[in-house]
Amino acid sequence: MVDEERTQIGTLKALGYGKGTIISKYIVYAFIATLAGSVIGCIAGSISLPLIIINVYKLLYDNLQYVLVPLNRDHCIVATLLSLGCILIATLASCLKSLMEVPANLMRPASPGKARKLLLERIRPLWHIIPFGWKNAFRNFVRYKKRLFMTLFGIFGSTALLLVGFGLQDAINSIVDRQYGQIHLYDETLTINPDATEADTELLYSTLDSDEAVGEYISLYLTSTDAESESYSGTVSCYVYVIPDTELFKDFVIFAERESGQSVYMDDETVILAEKTADKLGLEAGDTFIISNDGEDQRTITVGGIVENYVYHNIFMSQTLYEELYGEVPEANQILINAADDTELSADEFGEKYLQLEAVSGVTNIASQKEYFDDMLSSLDTITFVLIICAGALTFIVLFNLTNINISERRRELATLKVLGFYDIELSQYIYRENLMITVLGIAIGLFFGRYLNNFVVTTVEVDLVMFAREIYVSSYVISAVIAFAFAVIVNIIVHFKLKKIDMATSLKSVE
Repeated sequence: MVDEERTQIGTLKALGYGKGTIISKYIVYAFIATLAGSVIGCIAGSISLPLIIINVYKLLYDNLQYVLVPLNRDHCIVATLLSLGCILIATLASCLKSLMEVPANLMRPASPGKARKLLLERIRPLWHIIPFGWKNAFRNFVRYKKRLFMTLFGIFGSTALLLVGFGLQDAINSIVDRQYGQIHLYDETLTINPDATEADTELLYSTLDSDEAVGEYISLYLTSTDAESESYSGTVSCYVYVIPDTELFKDFVIFAERESGQSVYMDDETVILAEKTADKLGLEAGDTFIISNDGEDQRTITVGGIVENYVYHNIFMSQTLYEELYGEVPEANQILINAADDTELSADEFGEKYLQLEAVSGVTNIASQKEYFDDMLSSLDTITFVLIICAGALTFIVLFNLTNINISERRRELATLKVLGFYDIELSQYIYRENLMITVLGIAIGLFFGRYLNNFVVTTVEVDLVMFAREIYVSSYVISAVIAFAFAVIVNIIVHFKLKKIDMATSLKSVE
């Protein structure tokens, strides 16, 4: 705005107006516009986004019966002051830069930036094969460095946010398939009734042995405990799996490191921790930590390995180690079941059959549990959708505004090209090349840094009992790049009609 009104600024300065008076016009304008936008943004932001996020989390936590979205005064004040500070400093800097010139120079259009010899030009064989239009684009980058970096930063930021949106969606949607398809291989879980007689228990095992739908099964002891370490101030509630046959257990649960995929083996001296549990407690392989029941009956154990796991905090130990720690043989209370080959266990029929046995107090179908987690986590898609929409809008706004500034600053240059015989489409291509080159470069940088931003966001938004995946699908990179590029194309189409309206005669009139 200051650059466009340099003639008016020069006239006011020539008439004797002081710098403070001239600057006040733009400071007041910027202050009113920013304050109004901040107030609207604070009200809309305080109500809409928290409401969306809290309603999503209501699906995860049933005890959130009421949703309150009060207007936080302190947050609004800080956000408004930050916005005002950024805008007013930029306005003041622009005014002071213009007012350093004498009125006679201000009344004339700003001199175009000086072109310097590019490093690319020194590589003559390469420079000669570059088409003329692209050479001009490279030179204009050097002439308008500020706009180049502003556009580059805007595209980079919005592309990174797009990738975070799709990456967060990947992180959420992939964990259920991994947990219950690649890590937990069993199909059903039976809970043994602790009050069952020995005869009832024998009947249960004989029924399993004779059931053609059951391929293999393993009985184990499952309990809960509180884990604490020197690196974590509180305690973490964990499930402890006590496994009598560690070799057979490999057919039911896969132990492997997430990043390397290397298998982790259980021994009788250490335990295996789920990755989320180890991260929260600040533990690595070889570290020790304490397990207890409400602070009593404490036992110190050593971490033997950390494995990929996405749901719940889990500790796996052999029955031999448990007996050494507690001096007693645990009584099995869970049975994990694999379906026979080419057999699909019907959840209703299987549950109805085994719940009739006195030794069974509960039946869990893994497919149903998987569906439950799918429904629960799909609710988080709303948050990622909002993030994607905001990132796409940012891409469009940045490109559209900076392209308009580009045209305003170079109106005389573009009019000159029209006088020299450039057709409308050729004039548009003159601008398109620069926009598309910056867009492609900004997208590349945004995709690179967006991966690290995504890792930060994913670890931040995780709920306590779930670890989100740490990778982004290739399709998300492609979609993010396509969306950012599509907005650039849309802006170029809009700009084409604006370039057609440039009047050659008016734009080339001398101000002398």
